[in-house]
Amino acid sequence: MRIAIIGAGAIGCLYGAYLSRNNEVYMLCRRQKVVDAINKEGLTVFEADGRKEKYTNVHACLSGECKAEIDLILVIVKGMDTKSAMEANHNIIKANTMVMTLQNGGGNDRKLAEFVPMEKVIIGTTRHNSVNLDNGNIRHSGSGPTYIGSNDRKTDLNGIKQVFEEAGLETIVSDNIQRIIWSKLFFNLSINTFTAITKSPFGFAIENDYAWNFVEKLICEAIDVAEADGQHFSYLEILNSVHKTCESVATGFSSMSQDVMNCRKTEVDAINGFVVDRANVHNVPTPYNNFVINLIHSIEGTYKEQIKPQIKYSTGEVILKQGELNPNLYKIMQGNVSLYTDYGTENEYLIGVCSLGKCFGEYSCFSGRPSTYSVVADEDTIVMEIPKSDLHNFISINPKNAEEIFGSMAKQIALLSKHIEMLKNEK
Repeated sequence: MRIAIIGAGAIGCLYGAYLSRNNEVYMLCRRQKVVDAINKEGLTVFEADGRKEKYTNVHACLSGECKAEIDLILVIVKGMDTKSAMEANHNIIKANTMVMTLQNGGGNDRKLAEFVPMEKVIIGTTRHNSVNLDNGNIRHSGSGPTYIGSNDRKTDLNGIKQVFEEAGLETIVSDNIQRIIWSKLFFNLSINTFTAITKSPFGFAIENDYAWNFVEKLICEAIDVAEADGQHFSYLEILNSVHKTCESVATGFSSMSQDVMNCRKTEVDAINGFVVDRANVHNVPTPYNNFVINLIHSIEGTYKEQIKPQIKYSTGEVILKQGELNPNLYKIMQGNVSLYTDYGTENEYLIGVCSLGKCFGEYSCFSGRPSTYSVVADEDTIVMEIPKSDLHNFISINPKNAEEIFGSMAKQIALLSKHIEMLKNEK
């Protein structure tokens, strides 16, 4: 089957990689850099069990430039980009082309129905979780079934199910896909938005009583809207389901929190906004969801004032060199690093390891003197680079950053003291 995937983000690349096992796959995106990287290196998936899988049987091209006869289009862009993406790629839609949405939020099927008959629209949702490492590289951090369905009862989806399952994607055909969409919405409208606001991993939402209370309010409002929209859910069952999902992916970060940390526009209008739109139709009050929409958009408005993070380093790459002046502080957003004295020499000594959320580079940043150690990426790592002039902003955005800085300094002082004692004993 010839499959076009519009959107080369985390989920788009995951499905493109898996489906390329048995199909002719075309990745369509708006960035020439990503197109060139995929055509040169293929797609790379870092699996949760440590495996690194490379998929080179894929083609990539700029959105609007695909010339192939396409059987199935997967739309995996943000909800606000659906219309422009479909307009740009309208040429690949033929009489028999099926179009599937695998997007967050609700109402995406209606947007696609502006371009193809409703019987050609497939509504999908996925339980997979993935992190975009850019340029066709992703970390596959969680797995689950793909649910597909249609608003047209006559649409036969068994062929699509077979194609997906042959590619290793567990697929379930649902006769009530709107209920599945609502089920996923409950998680996204609460946990995604909360973690975006707090820039925290999934687990924090269930570890903190205040956080969970806020999440509950968002979910219960949405359940009332779903009820008015014709879908009945149990408050207790949904809350338990969301809680268990957070437990299973406690250390992961939502796509919306990644958007905020990378100063990108979020999908809050397609998620909480969809709930509020349906609430307005049915005259159901949704003060918490309205509040979240306004808050997220307010956060988006601060992007121009924030530090723009995310510098990517490959495994083994030296991030900071001993003996060099460095005016910046670093915070690890993904991955792990090791700190060495005399790195790469016969006297090389490991003084410590830093993981997600930890800081390094404090000594050189604060003292203005050369770094006393080198820092090396233990795996593909993403760091936030904070110039000294932005430290006040960095701490004011999240006061916990100050704790991380002082904690890191204290740990390194302790390690260096231990090293000095060892040297004394050797004499």
